Amino acid sequence: MKIRTVILVTLLLTISTAPFHYDGMASQAPNSKTDILYVGGTGPGNYSTIQAAVDAANSGDTVFVYDESSPYLENINISKPISVIGENRYTTEIRSNPEQDNIVIYCDNAYVANFNLTTEESGAGGISIEGSYNTVVNCTIFGNDSGYGGFFISTRFSNHTAESSSSNNISHCIITDSYGVLVLDSDNNMFYRNTFSNNYGFILILSNNTVVSQNNFLHKQERYVRFVMSYRNKWSGNYWERTFVSLPKVLLGIQLIIIGNKLSVAYPGIQFDWNPAHTPYDW
Repeated sequence: MKIRTVILVTLLLTISTAPFHYDGMASQAPNSKTDILYVGGTGPGNYSTIQAAVDAANSGDTVFVYDESSPYLENINISKPISVIGENRYTTEIRSNPEQDNIVIYCDNAYVANFNLTTEESGAGGISIEGSYNTVVNCTIFGNDSGYGGFFISTRFSNHTAESSSSNNISHCIITDSYGVLVLDSDNNMFYRNTFSNNYGFILILSNNTVVSQNNFLHKQERYVRFVMSYRNKWSGNYWERTFVSLPKVLLGIQLIIIGNKLSVAYPGIQFDWNPAHTPYDW
């Protein structure tokens, strides 16, 4: 038991000090002054489900999930600023029910790390974010084929009122054989050092100032990167698989110009990754 405790403390310290931010965007890390709630494993008082621990947690608490009780057959809803951390990104598995997302973050300043997210059947999404300043790190999303994709980031609606969703940080994740990424009406998000492989799309709609930096786009993924009415996005240092050496990567989209009060005209939009990587990243 003492050995297990030392391993856990070391893991939490490692995660809290790792460089999970980029370009000045901050990441939420576990707060050592608050409580840690345990899920799975054999410890006395450990929770048997992740959602039960999330519901019991207070703002700032950490929910730590052991991998020996995987797979966890549940869908997780996070509505408070807490950290939910798996023991191992490959073996701590959350397997969602059909037509539901593995994890829904419906708040600001939540932190999720180290999960393998799959689904029992088709029709489920990976992670849905409706909030701001949330961080998702070191997660693997496989086979989530809902229309919302592996990641869905959008404006949050509360009491029929739209609330801002922005400045979320997705880093060091692997998204494969899914619908990919859809960002809808959400600004200032960052995708840093992720791998997108064999997905159906990476799409920005009404979403500005997105940073997409040092990611791998593999297995024809680059064909399905699009933007619609999304401006001032920064594409930098990504590996596009088929980019010719020393040439920028051209990204195509649709933009809109408004003339007067009523007339709007759509026109082809072009954005660039001016310095694409020549070889895939291996982190």
